[in-house]
Amino acid sequence: MPDKKFYILLCPYQLCYLIFKISFNLNDIINFPVTENFDFLGFTLINGMTMTGKYRVVYRTSKKKLKAKKQAVKEWLWKNMHGKPSDIIEKLNRKLIGHYAYYGISGNWEGLLKFYRYILTAFYKALTRRSQRAYLTIKRYYSLLKKHPIALPKLYVNIWT
Repeated sequence: MPDKKFYILLCPYQLCYLIFKISFNLNDIINFPVTENFDFLGFTLINGMTMTGKYRVVYRTSKKKLKAKKQAVKEWLWKNMHGKPSDIIEKLNRKLIGHYAYYGISGNWEGLLKFYRYILTAFYKALTRRSQRAYLTIKRYYSLLKKHPIALPKLYVNIWT
């Protein structure tokens, strides 16, 4: 059996180090956890295949981190629900753009969309709870979103090319 060496591979988009064991024979590469997925820096790393059948690490938003982020946004919306909706949307957009900048990598589009849809419903629920008299209809909510749009998800980094 040939001697194994450790190499450190720099992932510039996540600013992290992953350790791969690579043998001297280039055909004999030991993949990090062979069958298991694992969480690292807010992402779940999954062993996947490309459409051509080559090995690829697939990145998804960690379910635990996504759940915690949803809860934090919900609490923030409830604390700030009595402000002007345009001001709330402005602050919310700054938070969303930061979230998209971190999690907006290739293959994670579904995670960004889930978070965006959650924001739309949570913001609507917070606005409808502001008063006992006036109820915010969906029509008025969408007209508000036309005037002051919530930031759409965007992929900032393409890690597959």
